[in-house]
Amino acid sequence: MKRWWAAAAVSLAGAGCQRQPAPAPPPAACRGDLARLVRRDPRWQQLDLLDQHARQGRSQVQAPLPAPKPAALPARLAPPPPLPAPAEHPLPASVAAMEALGQQAVQARREELERRRNARLRADQRQRANLDALFDRVQRSDALDDLVRAEREVIQRYQAEITRLRLRRTRLQDRSPVPDQRERQAAELQQVEAELAALEAKRDAERAAARDAIRRKLAAALAQRNAASQEANQALAEEQRKQNELILQTLESEWQDRIDAAVEALREAPPPPVAPDTAPADRPTGIARVAPVPPTPSPEKPASTSPQTRRARLERLLWEETRRRVLAIARQHHLRPVFSTDERELPDRTEFFARQLAGRPQES
Repeated sequence: MKRWWAAAAVSLAGAGCQRQPAPAPPPAACRGDLARLVRRDPRWQQLDLLDQHARQGRSQVQAPLPAPKPAALPARLAPPPPLPAPAEHPLPASVAAMEALGQQAVQARREELERRRNARLRADQRQRANLDALFDRVQRSDALDDLVRAEREVIQRYQAEITRLRLRRTRLQDRSPVPDQRERQAAELQQVEAELAALEAKRDAERAAARDAIRRKLAAALAQRNAASQEANQALAEEQRKQNELILQTLESEWQDRIDAAVEALREAPPPPVAPDTAPADRPTGIARVAPVPPTPSPEKPASTSPQTRRARLERLLWEETRRRVLAIARQHHLRPVFSTDERELPDRTEFFARQLAGRPQES
């Protein structure tokens, strides 16, 4: 046991004495001329082309515009014909014709709505008749089931007693050879037949009462169903009538608005006739004086598409992309570049970064 504890202590002591990994050294600082690296990019030549285009554009804008040529006068034109006098509108005849047209439209609409209403009512009545027939069949089937069930209950209630009396009557019908017993059998047979007839009459009366109750119940259900169907038909007819009246009132109102607008338009005074233009004495008649057409200035291109803007965008893109690529190369080689010309004491790694940029593909 002591040996085991000693071995455990030695293993723990050895684990605690293991050497920890040393921290990584900081990246080495260096100097890089970002302006030289940017000018090494092949796309820097495009800036010179954009400068050339901008100089050409300025020279074209600053060039004097050619003098506009005077427009030639058109040929002699014929004098315009005089305007016809405005025709007088017959107010009563136009309004009467419009009112007649409106009445015809309202009447045609009323007849169309009446035909639709009648067709809708007939279709609804056929549908309700089919439902009433189905309800009648269902009610009669239920009533028949109730009738059969009630008669079976009545028959079962009287069956035992009637069977007993019928068996007793059958035994009493066998005449005994003894005269005294024959007389007693005849009296007892009359009594049994009277009881059997009374019991059967009572059973038949209960069966008839059950049939009458079921028939009355069926008649009441059918009458209630017919009353509900008639009320539904009347409600539908009333609803259709109100809708048709509303539609006709709206149509009449629209036509009345049209008639009122036409009356107001006809009552307005007609515009005065336009007098023909008189030509001055020092100018021939029918010749129109044409003013010289001013030169149309060339539209300037928006700033977003000018060469100066495109050059500024390209230059800014080159600077940002070169800086990002140099930082990525420095991280890969454990360097910390400083883009400043004042740090003269740091080693210059500009050529190293240039070679690395030339060997790497450009980022999209």
